[in-house]
Amino acid sequence: MADKCLVKSSLGDRCLSSKQCPEFAECRFGLCQCQCGYKQSSFIGGLRCSNPDDPLNINTFLNGVEQLFGQKQRAFSGP
Repeated sequence: MADKCLVKSSLGDRCLSSKQCPEFAECRFGLCQCQCGYKQSSFIGGLRCSNPDDPLNINTFLNGVEQLFGQKQRAFSGP
């Protein structure tokens, strides 16, 4: 299967490959779901999988900040 041709999926969305799913998630039974040991949580930019033993996980925090500023940069880019 050519994973590069597949559309990225969000948590709870349909998938064919785990490569479509967000970080710390995998494609199970055709849906993106958090990996074992991770729980679905709301963060900036939507739902994410986080480690309940480390709610202030630096990777989760940095990804949220990156998405927030990345979206703003794309929104302001002109022709």
